Amino acid sequence: MRFIVVTDDLGGFNRLPVEIEVSMTKQANREDGSQYQHSLFDRIDEADLNGFENKVATYIDTQARMFFWYRNRARRDYYVQGWKPRRIYADFIFALRSDESNTEDEYSQIFVMETKGIHLKQSEDTDYKRSVFNICSEHAKKRDWTEYVSAMSNKTMRFEIVDQDEWEQKLNTMFA
Repeated sequence: MRFIVVTDDLGGFNRLPVEIEVSMTKQANREDGSQYQHSLFDRIDEADLNGFENKVATYIDTQARMFFWYRNRARRDYYVQGWKPRRIYADFIFALRSDESNTEDEYSQIFVMETKGIHLKQSEDTDYKRSVFNICSEHAKKRDWTEYVSAMSNKTMRFEIVDQDEWEQKLNTMFA
């Protein structure tokens, strides 16, 4: 399987890793203890997810339209560069099939998603990230991604901030 979001030529965007190094710590699983089925990599360290992020990961992993998801690692993987010096490392990147009956290796939407705990919802940092993601989503709507990556033909890309107090409702809207 290949997954390419964008190339280095887009300034501030980079690629996902081809492989990840994992420690021998406990493996993260769905909330019910079963293994994730749609994670891009076989193993995710339990320490890489907080309780809220594990809830979100479990939820997205069980969606019928899920093609794959990836737990983006801070300061190591995909990032967005806004106008402030610090890079924004979103928590999750996932791809959805166009509909539930699509069993082929085909996806239609890519989401870059940052989760925010209730205590961070109104913070200055969250407001900044929300602004950057809104701009990225607006520009993504206007972009023909095949100009950069042929595999992105007929694909849409969105950048989303998901707050803890409304995460399930927001994800349901994204999956609709």
